[in-house]
Amino acid sequence: FQLTAANAPAVAEICRRLDGIPLALELAASRTAALDVTDIARRLDERLRLLQAVRRGADPRHRRLHDTISWSYDLLDADEQRLFAELAVFAGPFDLDAAEAVCDEPDVLDLLTGLSQRSMISVRHPASGGTRYEMLETLREFGRSRLDDLSNVDLFGRHAAHFASVAKDFEHVMQTVDEPAAVRRIDDSFADLRAAQRFAGDVGDVDTALALITSIREYAMRTMRYEIFGWADAALSLVAEEAHPLRPTLTGVSAYGAWVRGEFDRAFEMAGAALDDERLQGLEPLGLAERVLGNVLYIRGVLDDGAEMIDRLVPIAEASGNPAQRVHAYYMSSISSASIGDIDLARTRYEAAFE
Repeated sequence: FQLTAANAPAVAEICRRLDGIPLALELAASRTAALDVTDIARRLDERLRLLQAVRRGADPRHRRLHDTISWSYDLLDADEQRLFAELAVFAGPFDLDAAEAVCDEPDVLDLLTGLSQRSMISVRHPASGGTRYEMLETLREFGRSRLDDLSNVDLFGRHAAHFASVAKDFEHVMQTVDEPAAVRRIDDSFADLRAAQRFAGDVGDVDTALALITSIREYAMRTMRYEIFGWADAALSLVAEEAHPLRPTLTGVSAYGAWVRGEFDRAFEMAGAALDDERLQGLEPLGLAERVLGNVLYIRGVLDDGAEMIDRLVPIAEASGNPAQRVHAYYMSSISSASIGDIDLARTRYEAAFE
């Protein structure tokens, strides 16, 4: 095997996803006789079958990775085994509150302590504060294999419901002076927010899927987590045939994504559809569609119409009672007013934003 500039990214991906476990890496390396490393990386979702010792005459201690993990798992008490399997639902680091909310076990803290002492989970103390727990990806796959189908559905359902609630809390905190801390917390939870949204969409849990996307929309826009726009595009099919109070917001998120990608015709069409949907359902305007339309009009050089659309954000924000939304609306209006030569209004708006 020769490491090259072309295959180095796949090798790095294999090392990362196998958590640096020496036996796992050796077993993966043995597969290069029959598979390209890019194929090995692509098949790591089925790693416990892929990474079994294949060399004839190999050291018998180099058993299948599944057997190696099983040996540690079998040393656990029955309640520790159950919690270990349930914790595999988390896609990334999690805290004690999440574990207690999602897992169906009493004395979660005591069991977590035992699992950490046996190195089945890792304990982290991130810069954002608090304590978080983490499971190696290889162990996570093994844990999920210990769950039956019914347990999977119930567990992932609780997981999705919990992170929908967490996302709603994040949405509120993002509009306060604690925004920096909220961003760090969402960063830490993003893998689980993604997994929860995907599960909710797959099982047709429309309320949860839409709540997750719309609750973290501002976070995604501010931190350029643009994959959320793909989530919104896919979720629109869930509400294509029936009205849902979050559908205009979801459509607005999708429209914003089209604007970011430079798909201006689609952005304009989707934003217009969001406005129509708000009126049809009798909902208060959110301002997201106006924001997209104003941006598209400015990109196209239609400054007067763009400024008029952006100015609509001000009364919407003032009616919302949300200080963060008012700051954004005044700021946007200040820019648009200055761009068409209305300097007095621009000054009024930016002074209001500072205040």
